[in-house]
Amino acid sequence: MSEGPRWTRWSSGDEDAIRRGRALRRLLDRHGRSAARIVDIGCGEGGVAEGLATSGFVAGCEPHLRLLERATAAGDRATRIRFVAGDATRLPFVSGSFDAAVLYDVLEHVDAWPQALREAARVVRPGGSVVITAANTRSPITVLDDPHWHLPFVAIAPPALGRWLVRLARGHVLDMAGGFPVFPSWADMHRVFQHAGLVPTLVGIADKISDPEAIISPRKRELARWLRARKLPRAFHGLRAQYDRHIARGWLFLLERRSDL
Repeated sequence: MSEGPRWTRWSSGDEDAIRRGRALRRLLDRHGRSAARIVDIGCGEGGVAEGLATSGFVAGCEPHLRLLERATAAGDRATRIRFVAGDATRLPFVSGSFDAAVLYDVLEHVDAWPQALREAARVVRPGGSVVITAANTRSPITVLDDPHWHLPFVAIAPPALGRWLVRLARGHVLDMAGGFPVFPSWADMHRVFQHAGLVPTLVGIADKISDPEAIISPRKRELARWLRARKLPRAFHGLRAQYDRHIARGWLFLLERRSDL
């Protein structure tokens, strides 16, 4: 294997996977959520798990053997990472065995995504954390630029129409996980959060500005640095909640598993 940036060994359409994992670890630390043991559910080729493993132990769980083989075959494997085959809806772990669970852009690839959320809550100890990223399909940004194929209107189209549009434009309908994504809505996710005993916090733009170095996109990182260096007008603080909920391309939830269950 030729020398080059470490992330090239994890390429699966997202060469920044390791940096994303490091950003999630920074998020947990920033919010005081200590996590010595983390499970990365739907870990793909393992880049996010590698980033999360800057401290503590990480288990990567992936149902697609092709991706799992690439994760386990990558060089320089950290001893504190263990990859296992497993379905997000039937995790092969004992209840309460982790301090945190991560579902990074996973829910849209799981037909029974409510069960995947319940499983994530099950394997996390009471008071532990679940971190979820999901596309906001009603955002005007996402409507005009689907996160998988970068086509307009696919994210909000009925699945049959969406498949037809993708086939017409790209010649195929499957994404890298082998299926056609179905995106959970804000209301549906919050109903499942409640039933699973998960208390959500939406990580918004203000939180990200507080730690620009954890932002993946260089352009957005520079913008966050610029905003942090300035005293923002009161109007910004009034609008940011609306931006986080309705305009942002995706949502990042930091959830706490209730300890009274």
